Amino acid sequence: LFDGSASAKDMGSILVTDEVGNIKFDSQATPPRRVNLSDRDYFKVQRDSPNVGLYISHPFVPKVSGKEISIAMSRRITRPDGSFGGVVAGTMRLTYFRRLFAGMNLGAGGSMALMLSDGTMLMRRPFDPKIIGINLTGTANYSRFTQQPSGDFFGTAAIDGVERWYAFRHIDMYPLILDVALSTRDIYVEWRHRAWIIGSLI
Repeated sequence: LFDGSASAKDMGSILVTDEVGNIKFDSQATPPRRVNLSDRDYFKVQRDSPNVGLYISHPFVPKVSGKEISIAMSRRITRPDGSFGGVVAGTMRLTYFRRLFAGMNLGAGGSMALMLSDGTMLMRRPFDPKIIGINLTGTANYSRFTQQPSGDFFGTAAIDGVERWYAFRHIDMYPLILDVALSTRDIYVEWRHRAWIIGSLI
């Protein structure tokens, strides 16, 4: 469990808990830190839903590893008799996605967002810490995202009111939606410049 992946950049802790949420194994400390995780959504979901499989949590500030907002990827531990035996979870800092998005050339008005399938925002470019964790359920664009596995459309962002062309995809096997959007102003800027020149000549 605690091989080279445990030291990957932006990886937080890999933890194993018992059935009441106490940490039994800890990739960051020996003996494991004395922390109870029974209040975390990923623990509750795995405890109450035997067949949920891999669960990606809502953003949170880790109790055991600092103040950087993270998500957890977790799986249930099931005893031979079928009862709940705890959770194994790996945390990832959201700065990973922030750096990844920063490398994309989307123009001055472009945006990129990763969200959970329930509409919870995990990361967005341009970055604003206030929007991490907000829920977009009920917004026009999110409603379009839920209608099909992938697609594209013109829409106006609820967050900043900018009209953009959106391309989106549900990430296979994971409860995640990724969208990339170009501002219509950026798309048409060269066309408008040419139209202005041609119009002036005419």
